[in-house]
Amino acid sequence: MDFNGSRSHPMSMQMQTVSPAELYDAIVAASSQDFTQVQASSQRLKQLVDTFGAYDTLQEIAARRDIDLAIRKQAIIQFKNAVINHWRSKKCVLGPFSWCFLHDFLGFYLTIIETVFVNGACLL
Repeated sequence: MDFNGSRSHPMSMQMQTVSPAELYDAIVAASSQDFTQVQASSQRLKQLVDTFGAYDTLQEIAARRDIDLAIRKQAIIQFKNAVINHWRSKKCVLGPFSWCFLHDFLGFYLTIIETVFVNGACLL
């Protein structure tokens, strides 16, 4: 995957899209052992995750086997947190059944991730 590319969408109106390279850099900083880098990247990640194409980019980062495992895990965590927060904001409109479905789905998804990353070793 080229993290320097840009995304386009079929709509005729202009929409701000996430920069894959910038999102990747923010994920790398968030997975750092340096607290100042983690703290600085936190606010930027909150902004980037709300941008069009962020979920796709996070999934692509998590799926790349040539990327360090800590960075891939950080991408998975950011995706999970963003989806839950986004879904909760629509909870009143969608009703409790939809929230329960998402909760069960993400629980199943996280169980798979925990199975794949046993004791920090990637089984894929």
